[in-house]
Amino acid sequence: MKKNENEKIFSTKDLPLITTLTTLQFFHTEVDYQVEGERSQLVAYFSFEKTPELEEVLYNFRRGKIAVEPRQFMFNLREIKSQISSVYKSQKSNFSNYKK
Repeated sequence: MKKNENEKIFSTKDLPLITTLTTLQFFHTEVDYQVEGERSQLVAYFSFEKTPELEEVLYNFRRGKIAVEPRQFMFNLREIKSQISSVYKSQKSNFSNYKK
């Protein structure tokens, strides 16, 4: 997880956290793709507007005190994975040179 310079945006690459936030109706404002790691893999960072409500959810998530509806969580997980993989597969993207 990383914090934006202006502290009004929260960004993370943690897929379970992204899916939980989406399931709880916190929608990402941006997706930033960065090359990371020894194998130069492309990684997606999802950004969310930082609010007191989001801070509370993050606090509870880190302590394992968040419960979400499982079917909605799985639906959102598939949607998020699809969104990420579509960037890799896009003919217009120049990400096709990176390992998946």
